[in-house]
Order: sequence, then C-alpha cells, then structure tokens
Amino acid sequence: MSALAAAAAGPVAVPGVAPARLQHAPQGAGWQRHCAVGGAGASTAQRRDVAAAAKRRLPSKPGRSSAGGGGRGRSAPRDRAAVKELSVALKDGRQRNGSGSGSDGSGGFGGSQRAGRRGRSRGGSVDEASDTEGDADWDEELLADLSDSEVAELIGQEEAGAGDLDAILAGESAEVADAVRAVLGQFTFQLDGFQAKAVTRLLAGKSVVVCAPTGAGKTAIAEAAALHFLSRGKRVLYTTPLKALSNQKLLEFRERFGTEGAGLQTGDASLNIEAPVVVMTTEILRNMLYRVDEDGGTADDRLKDVGLVVLDEVHYLGDPGRGSVWEEVIINLPPHIQLLSMSATVRNPEDLGGWISQVHSECETIRTNFRPVPLTWHFCHAVHSEDEAGGGARRGGGGPAAVPPQPAARLLPLLDEAGGRRINPALLPPSKRYGGEMDGLSDDDWGRWDKKGKMRLRTVEELVGSVQDDEWHSLPRWKRIPSLEAVTLALKRRGMLPAIWFIFSRRECDLAASQLDLHDITLTTPEERAAIQAELDALAAEQPEAVKGGFAEPLLRGVASHHAGCLPAWKGLVERLFQRGLLKLVFATETLAAGINMPARTTLVAALSRRRDGAIGSLQHNELLQMAGRAGRRGYDTVGNCVILQSKWEDADVAWDIIRKGPEPLRSQFSTGYSMVLNLLYTRSLEEARAFLDRSFSRYLGGMGAQRRLAEAQRLEEQAAGILDEVARRSGITPQAEDLWARYQKLQGRLKEEKRAAKLLRAQLADERAAAAELLLERLSMPRLVGLDLSASNLGDSDYRLPALLLCDLERGTTGVWVVEAGPDYLCLGADNKLYQVGSRHISSIAEGPHPIADDPAACEEVLHFARSLRSRSWAELSGDVGCAEGSVVTALIASKLLLPADLAPVLPSVEGLAALEEQRQRVRAVKAQVNVIKADRAFLKASKAFNKQATKAAALLERAQVLRGEVEEQAGSSWREFEELLAILQEAGAIEDVQAAQQRSQERFQQQRQQQAEQATAAAASGGPAGGSSDSSSRAGGGGDAGDGTRLGFSPLGLVAREVNCANELWMALVLTHAAVQGLAGPQLAAVLSAVIASESVSRPSVWTAYSASEAVTAAVLELEGARQELAALQIRHGVEAPITVDLRLAGLVEAWASGCSWEEVMRDCSLDDGDVARLLTRTADMLRQVAFCDTLLPPLRRSARQAMAAMDRKPISDLVA
Repeated sequence: MSALAAAAAGPVAVPGVAPARLQHAPQGAGWQRHCAVGGAGASTAQRRDVAAAAKRRLPSKPGRSSAGGGGRGRSAPRDRAAVKELSVALKDGRQRNGSGSGSDGSGGFGGSQRAGRRGRSRGGSVDEASDTEGDADWDEELLADLSDSEVAELIGQEEAGAGDLDAILAGESAEVADAVRAVLGQFTFQLDGFQAKAVTRLLAGKSVVVCAPTGAGKTAIAEAAALHFLSRGKRVLYTTPLKALSNQKLLEFRERFGTEGAGLQTGDASLNIEAPVVVMTTEILRNMLYRVDEDGGTADDRLKDVGLVVLDEVHYLGDPGRGSVWEEVIINLPPHIQLLSMSATVRNPEDLGGWISQVHSECETIRTNFRPVPLTWHFCHAVHSEDEAGGGARRGGGGPAAVPPQPAARLLPLLDEAGGRRINPALLPPSKRYGGEMDGLSDDDWGRWDKKGKMRLRTVEELVGSVQDDEWHSLPRWKRIPSLEAVTLALKRRGMLPAIWFIFSRRECDLAASQLDLHDITLTTPEERAAIQAELDALAAEQPEAVKGGFAEPLLRGVASHHAGCLPAWKGLVERLFQRGLLKLVFATETLAAGINMPARTTLVAALSRRRDGAIGSLQHNELLQMAGRAGRRGYDTVGNCVILQSKWEDADVAWDIIRKGPEPLRSQFSTGYSMVLNLLYTRSLEEARAFLDRSFSRYLGGMGAQRRLAEAQRLEEQAAGILDEVARRSGITPQAEDLWARYQKLQGRLKEEKRAAKLLRAQLADERAAAAELLLERLSMPRLVGLDLSASNLGDSDYRLPALLLCDLERGTTGVWVVEAGPDYLCLGADNKLYQVGSRHISSIAEGPHPIADDPAACEEVLHFARSLRSRSWAELSGDVGCAEGSVVTALIASKLLLPADLAPVLPSVEGLAALEEQRQRVRAVKAQVNVIKADRAFLKASKAFNKQATKAAALLERAQVLRGEVEEQAGSSWREFEELLAILQEAGAIEDVQAAQQRSQERFQQQRQQQAEQATAAAASGGPAGGSSDSSSRAGGGGDAGDGTRLGFSPLGLVAREVNCANELWMALVLTHAAVQGLAGPQLAAVLSAVIASESVSRPSVWTAYSASEAVTAAVLELEGARQELAALQIRHGVEAPITVDLRLAGLVEAWASGCSWEEVMRDCSLDDGDVARLLTRTADMLRQVAFCDTLLPPLRRSARQAMAAMDRKPISDLVA
C-alpha cells in the first residue's frame, strides 16, 4: 500500500495525540490538510508546545498577519515554522496551487510557491510580501546550485570515456604508441585515463602540465615518464618544494629504481647526485641553472644528459615568498629538457601551460577532477538529547550513579542528496532555510513526496520530530561544538578511521592528543600496540631526544600530533606508523597537506579560518580541497570522507561559501631580489636581463588582460565625462571651471598616493628604530629609564616622548603579569602613573646611565607587585598594540620621580632615512598647497557646487579607471623598476661596478688590445713570421656580465659573496661575512652571529627566550656591524626596497652553546621554543655555515671557522635523517 493510500485509508494513530484529518478538496485546488498542529483537532497543550518551539527558532516580524491560526493572536504560520521541511522543491518547476479557509481557525491556508523561490502570501499585502526582499538575495545565493564541474571537483568523478587508451593514442605515431604501451605494461595496475594521456604527450616530445586533485596519483605519471627516459639513456630531475617531501620521494624512487638508481640533493644532504633519478628542492635546481663553472661551463653543458625535469607541487609558483623560484627555473631551463609540471586543482592551469609553451617548449595542459576514491562531505555538530547520544558518548555505565552522558557528535551530509548541488537544508537554521516567508507556503509544505511523485500526509510524529531535529540551531555556537572524545568515538563506530584531524595550532594539536589519552580512549589492538612499541624503542635507542615527552602513551593508543614544532625524527616516526595503518588518528597543522604522502580514510577540519599575515582570514577553496584530498586510500577505501566540524566562529554555511567560490587562480608572485639581480648580471647583459624579466608569468598574464583593462578604463572615463558634461550643460559651467574640477580630482588622487608612500616610509623607519632599541636593551640591564612614543610615529621629535620606567621583558620567563593579546615586549610605568605594555617600536629614547628610581629594587618591586595583582579586565588595549592600566597611589609616588635626565639619549633611525621621510612630507605639503589653491578659486567653487550631486559617481568611475590603468602600467614596468633600484643599491654598496665606470674600463681594455695587436704585428713583420691572432683578454675578471654595449659589469668580492649565498637578504649577509668584525671569530661565535642575522627567517614566533645569552665576543661583533646595517637600511629606504636586515640576539647564545658541544637536553632545558623550532634554526644556521665554508671568495680563516662550527653542529637530532 502506498503512503498516499495509507493516509487516505485512515489517520495515523499516535498515542496521546489527536489524529490528523484529511479531506479531498475540489479538483484543481490540490489537497487540503487539517493537521493536529495548529488545527482545530489539536489539543491546546500540543499547539502551545509546538508554537513555543517555533517561536524560539523563528522570531516574528512586525506587520505579519496572524490569519490561519488557531485563534486570535496565534498564527498558524508560526506553528509551521517548527517543521523541518516546510518548503519542498517542486519537480520540473511545476507550480501547485492551494486554497485555504482564511482566518476561520480551521488551520487550512492557501498559497503558491515556485521551485527554488519564496512565494508571496495570497492574503497579505504587497508591502508585507516584500518585507523580506532584502534577505532574499543572500538566501538565494546561499542556496544556489553548483555546476556539474563544481560537483565533479568536490566528489572526484571522472569524465565519460576518459580512460580509453585507444582513444588517447589516436593520432599518435606507431613509435609513440608502442612506447606508451611498453611503459604502461611495467605497472602492476592500470593507469587512469588522465595519467595515460599525460604519459602519451610526454613520450610524444611535449611538456605537460597536469592539474589534478590531491591524491589522484600524479606521481605515477612521473614514474612512467622516468622509465621511458631512463631507457633512452637520459636522466630525470624531480623537484619538490619541501625537504621532507624530497626525503619521502627519495625513498619511493629507491623502491622503484633501486638504491643506486635514485639520489638526493638538498641544502642539508647530497647523496648519489649523479644517479639516473635525482630528487632535489626547487631552489637547488634554480641555483644550478645560474652557476657558471671555472672553465665557463653553463647549465646547458651540465644538464645535457637530462631529458626530463618534474616540478612537483608547481602551484607553489603562487606562493608570495617563493614563487619566483619556479618561474626562474622554467625560464632558465635548457630547451632540450621536457617539463612535467604537476599541480593541485587551480582555476587556470591552461594559463600556466600557455606560458610554458611561450617561454620554454610546446606544452599541453591536462586537467581532471578524477579521484580514484570519491570524496563525501560531512558536517559534525554536538547533540544534547539522550536519544542521539546513545552508546558512544555515555560513560560510567547506566546506573543511577553513572556519569551524565557527554553530548554526542552527529554527522550530517554537507551537500544535499539531490546530486550534491546545494548545501544540505538541514544544516541551515529555519530563518535562513525559509527566509521568513511563511505566509506564502503551498499546500505540499505539510506533506512529503514519495519516490513515485505522490503526496502522503506528514504525521504529527514527523512534524514534532522535525522540530526536535532543528533544536540544535537554537543553541549558542559554543554548545554545538562536539567534544574530541565524541567525534573520535563516532568515527570509530562508523568505521571512518584512520583519520587526519587538521587543527591550525601546534598547541591545540598536542592538547588534543593528550586529551584523548586522559579520557582513556584506545584505538589500537594489542598487536598494533606492540608494533608501535617496537618502533618507539628503536627511535629511543637511536635518538632518545627525539621521543616527544608525554606523547609516547597516546602514540601507543593510536593517536599522535604532527606539526613543525616536532623534531624531524618524531615526525618521520608518525608518518611511518600512519602509512602502516598502526596509527588511527593524527592531529596535524595544515603543513601536512602540502604533499606528504599520508593518505587516510577521513580528514577533519577543525576550523574554516586561520591566522595569516598577522590577521585571521578564511580558508581558501584550494586550501580546503588540499586538506580534504588526503581522504581516501586507493586500494583500501571505496569512499573518502571530509568532515567539517562546528567551530566557535563558523557554521556549515561558511563551508558552503568557501566551496561555492571555486578554485582560486594561479597568480604570479614574480619579484626581483638581490640574488636574481646578481645572478642575471653575472651571466647576462642589461638588455638580456630585461628580456628575462619580460618573460615572466606575470607579464604573460598581464599581456592577456592588458587590452581588456585598458578598454574598460576608457569606457569608465567616457562614462564619467558624459556625466560631467551633462551637469555642465545644465548648470552653465565654463570649460575652464570644468577643467579646474577635473584637475582637483587628479590632485586628490595624487595626494592619497603621496600620503600612502609617507606612511610606508614611516613604518620602515619605525622598524629600524625598533631594531636599534632591541639591540641596545640586549646589552643593558633592567629596570631602566626610557622615553616612550606611544604612537610609534614621532621618529625624530624628542618632545613627544613620555618618561617611563622599563621594568622587565615580558617575553623572558614567567613574570606573573597578564599580557594583552597583542603580545607586547616590555612592561613600563609611565610618568603619568599608568602601566604600559609596549613593543620595542614604542621606545624612542634610553638612559644608559644610572637613575635613582631604576636603581631602587624596592620601588621597582612595588610596581611589579601591583602589576601582578591586576586582572585582565584592568588592562585596556590602545591603538598601536599598546596595553594600558591605571596605576595606584603607591605607583603615583614612584611615577612622580621620573624626571627626564640629561643622559636620556634618543633612539633614532638613520639620518638618510629621516631625510627621505622629510622629503616625502615636503611632497605631501606641495600637493596639498596645489589643492588649496584650486579650492580658493571661485570658478572651482561654482563648479564644485554644480558637480556635487554627481561628483561622487563620476569620481568613483574615474578612480576605477585610474586603478585599471595603474595596474597595466605597474605590471608592465614594475619588475624592471625594482631591478633598477636593486642595481643602484648594489652599486652604491660597492658590490657591482657602475655602468659608466664599466664602459670606461671596457674602452681602456679595447685600446690595450689594439696596442698589443699592433706590437705583435710589428714584431711579426720584423721577424718575417705570421701576425699573431687577436687575443681575448675580456675574460671574466672578478665575474660580471656584458652591459648593453658590450662592456662588462665588474663584480667586487662583496658582490661575488652576495651571489653565492642564499638567504632572505643576500647583500646584508655578504656585508656581514666580509666585515672585519667576524674574521677572527671562532666557530661557535661565528655560528651565533650568523644565527642572529637569519633568525627572523627561521623562527617567526613572537615570544622567544632562552637561558643562554650570547658571549661578549658575539655581542661586540654585532655592535660593530650596526654601522653597516644602518647604512644599508638607509639605502633600502631611499630606493624603496623592502628586504629584512634585522639582527636578533635572543637565540644566539643557544646556537653558540650547541656549536660548543652542549647536549640537546641542556640547550632545551630553559627555552620557550618547541623542539622543531630550535632544530629548524640550528639546521638553517648549519646550512649557512656550509655556504660560507664553500665560498672561495671569502678569507681562509673564516671558511675554516665555518667548517669547524658546521662539524660541531651536525649531530643528532638535527643531522640529516636520510641514509
């Protein structure tokens, strides 16, 4: 019997509830329902309960009609708001009409509704119907359908016929077809269609860009192509963006090609680098392409036996900090080498393929949404009802003394069941799901369609159940967050383990692993536990310091954390155990999604926002898909699962919004730096260097869009001119007055740009002053009298400083003082009797001599005691990340004695920087003066009054046009302008010879050659022998490249050193290495100085402290370097170049101790950093020492010290783990 027949046969009996009644309406009017909820047959208590639930979840709106309710003041549509699925989408867009009985209390109502749109109440007024039109656009956008390609990307479906090998080989030569079949025949499994297509194009001699989801099997393409090239006697270079990924690929290729068949070359290790297949980081290949041998050999000579270069994770080309490396590799790569570029899903892979075809060789783009294991999406939230919690989250048995049940975790589909084109309506609160348009519901909103398209009546049990299903939406967001234990047990019950749980915080990852251990949750069997113990014992025997303290027991339970704060050996252990299936749940940061091979059955995303660039930002579509792509193990799982968890900040609609946006495009991050300028000028002329910059990916993208942008700018300008002409015609404005108004608008735009430049320059000078203040405070004791600049902007004016007593460094140890969220550096008591938490950029002057208050320990302790007594609510955060709290009567007495002494010396930026700032301020004042002249003109006042109404619109159009033209101009010449500014700095610093001097030297050399040739000819004529051939004495003396007219730009030793080192600021590092202050340092002291220079690029955590302080020799050397640092800072400010030139001594003592032989336990005993952070700093320092040791331009004693320090530092746990 069908549902409809059953409903017609009689009412459904529900104990204690009056049955629903159904009567047939006249033909054409549809079915009329009289339901127990809100109808005449319902009891008063039932109507009150359901209406109350509806009222809680859907607040009433003013002006809403109460027609159709069970009585005056009670609205039937309010009751219907309690129903989970009030609006059922009609098939094929058919419109169903119903009629109601008005407001006679019968409970019936009529209305019409079109599929996908909210209807309008038949009984309500137009104003009432349009009352919610403002919300309609947002809801329709939220419920918008995904396209077929977007659905395919989310779930990973393959195109029809994509795997037909005969179709793929159609059109290829017989030789290529045979080669493809021979290669594919060496695999024990059949390659997917996109893999076979990529291999075919590579064997046909083309370069290939492959864009496929994470986990689709792109590495198999590289292996297949490698088999072919190796059979032809060619080598293969496989590049990755990460050292850890390079190590993993080496192990994989050793299994495939044998131990001797694969090698590794990274900044830390060089193993079998002449092997047929060599894995390396992309930066290593980039440096190889620039290197010139002593005999003049270039990359073409060294790579003549290489047939294929694989660029894995090529979407790193869009990384702001490292993207240029990939572009330099592609541009510099010899044309005889084919490229296989493998990328995760991006929006515009065809652009990358087209650019490679233009700058390197013919390239074909292959993109697919195919995933070998389809992906399903879930949303998880907490449920607090006992019915839902059954089994998994209840603890302590079922007796009276049992522990109250924990809220269970419920998983709902993120996408709807109708093809996954929309968000699951059950995840939206009723206010978003129905948009408040309750008066326009059609008759079928109270029913449910069966599979045959027939309507059956929804029972009272279903209606009340739908109200309960929606109850979680009314809870505060923090109550919807499921507990770790509940989610873990839910995954275990559903068979969704092993899983990777992404949490964007190292600390939270560790806490999560510990919490599951505290709750006694075990996910492993005794056999698995024994296998884990064996691996743990082996690691403890080899590297006891690598065993993460307190996390051995969670590991045995099948739970671990994995992030950059762990030592490499521990991360390697976690990866191996997870790959073997012994670990069931790993809490990891987003770095695990970047290529490391750790496939799972399920991935979980704890939040949809993360910290980036000092602020909190939403996840990008590509980032979310990258993490989700780890789900689904080929050969093990039939489906992969991605679970989005309810968080404190986001609901399911945020996940849907990220998904709807689609993949972000791959954008060029090409930027010039000291290294690029030096390498280009060492091997190219100025014209050739400029041609190189013109071949960048950014220029390719700019060329495609430049014409479109210029056309759009012209259209906007014409539209603005039309608006102004019409206003002038109507108002009788003269052309001169109109010109004045247009000039005024342009000057306003220029004034904005000049102010922006001044602000940027002021920020750079503030950073320079902050670095100088930090350096001074490092060698001075505390407490100390200082002057505060709370705005951090009064750089050269000593009148704007507040005398203050600097009490302590908030980053060093536990002070007991509550620290504001911004994370300041120092605690001060101001002369205004206020406590301040400030950063180094707020310190404008420092007293180096004694002071009565600073030298009074009792007074300072009184202030510290008061500061410790303050709670968080006592502190306010001022602008500029300054914490402030009111003082007390006791502190007032101390503050009154803070008089400005004569020796309070200002901390100033460089004189050149202040001069540049003053010059920029002069420009701002000059533009302001021109603006004021125009504003005083009566003709302008008349024009401004006439244009006032339309000025905003016209100005917006002109500003948009100016932005478009500026983008085109900036893209056209920005790289070359940056190149010229960097070249000017290098020349002023003495690293590269000036162009004019090089031309003069070239002319002198040419004259010397002519004179030598004449002398040889005279000697030959006198002896009767043949004239000697012309000698070429233009060989590279000190290095250099041809200038545009054939002259060579000479390189000084400083320039040669800067070219050979690799760091964030090569010129600054070269100045350090060639300075007299470091030449006599011993190995440990040299390591400490280098670590202070590179600390900012190795450790980014704000709160850093250690018990080890730098030695006097290190501090003295850094102080001697300060003059050179300030000169370079002034040069960079004058030329508008941003490159780090910081010196951070906070961890220099720790590095010095490690290089002196201290054990790992000793250096980590009193340190605020994680193990992984310290290991990364030590590894980066050792890498820099290695570069110094092999730099022939440097003096032998310095290189000898570098070799000694490198040998002392290269020990466990930071030594290379690959054997």
